Amino acid sequence: MTNTEYPDKPRVAVGAVVIHREGDRTRFHYVILDLEASYVAGEPQAGDDVLEAGWFGPEQLQALGVNTRTLHLLKIIGFIP
Repeated sequence: MTNTEYPDKPRVAVGAVVIHREGDRTRFHYVILDLEASYVAGEPQAGDDVLEAGWFGPEQLQALGVNTRTLHLLKIIGFIP
């Protein structure tokens, strides 16, 4: 995440979402990186790769429309029930 510091190498989970047009052409291809790390300092700031960056608690995830694969990974690490 832009403008944040971590003391160690974060644990990373990678997922991808591909949305096709009619036929076999790809319309969108998203690569999703989920990080688990210890926060040290800095405030999240959106860079040229995202519209918005921030800290979100488990109760806020539903309203954000989080990808189902990301929700699954957050359950595995115990962030959400």
